[in-house]
Amino acid sequence: MDYEILVKNILKRYQGMREEAFESIFCPRVIPIKKIVNNVFLMPGQQHWRASFQIEIKEEYEDLIQVGREGTFVPASYAKGAGEWKNLAKGRIINVDRENGIAYGEVLFGNTKEELEAALLNLKEEDYLEIEEFEISEKITKALIEYNLAELAKKAGYSVAKLPMVRGKAADSPDEYPFEFTKDGVTKRIQVKSLWSEDPRYARLIHPKSNRYLTSSCKFDAQDLFAVSLYPRTGNTMDFAFAKSVSKAQDPVHGLEEARGFAGFVTQNPECEIDNIVWFDSLDKVWQV
Repeated sequence: MDYEILVKNILKRYQGMREEAFESIFCPRVIPIKKIVNNVFLMPGQQHWRASFQIEIKEEYEDLIQVGREGTFVPASYAKGAGEWKNLAKGRIINVDRENGIAYGEVLFGNTKEELEAALLNLKEEDYLEIEEFEISEKITKALIEYNLAELAKKAGYSVAKLPMVRGKAADSPDEYPFEFTKDGVTKRIQVKSLWSEDPRYARLIHPKSNRYLTSSCKFDAQDLFAVSLYPRTGNTMDFAFAKSVSKAQDPVHGLEEARGFAGFVTQNPECEIDNIVWFDSLDKVWQV
């Protein structure tokens, strides 16, 4: 890659983009952890299990340390430049003591006490809390995932149509999906989703509620295939799992579970493990079922 040309083109498009701005916008900040308290508990009136952490407030990142700020715990090896990115758990700042220079937060992962306890086994005090400063890296990651999926499909012999997002549409108008893939005269609608960042064992098959969506689950008939990015698990935006958008009632072998109490809607967080029966490791394999 010719980085000089790349940077030149970026600077031409975004006037005023200095080196410091470029890094701050595109690279989330990594902040060292001062302490982790592995005691897992429920707060009165809350339903999520949590542990606790502390970070020391320092001048170089004190502007980011605010109540309600969320981040992702990442390995020290990644933060220091040698290792790969990995989502260890989620962190949320809940109290800031500026007088004593300490911020307190909660560690979150999964839905159960056991799931959080398992995640804490992999989270060490030498790891870091990654904080999104300008809330753009998630959009960049989403765009990169879609780009990589389209390139993967083209290399596998599919023709790819990237569909425009329709803005200001009525809530009860037809569903949107980002891609149509075509091969051997057959066209299928592709919905791109990701694993659940709070527990990357599960896919996150959600959709905003509307007149057509009485629950925040995807409708089975709104797409033909799900392409789920495995990035929150693997750290690689080129990794995907694929599934048919069909219920087990219609296809007992390859179908997905239906949302409880909502016929025609997929369960929001199905477990996503590639077995080439429900979740497939390639487009060609899911295309044929």
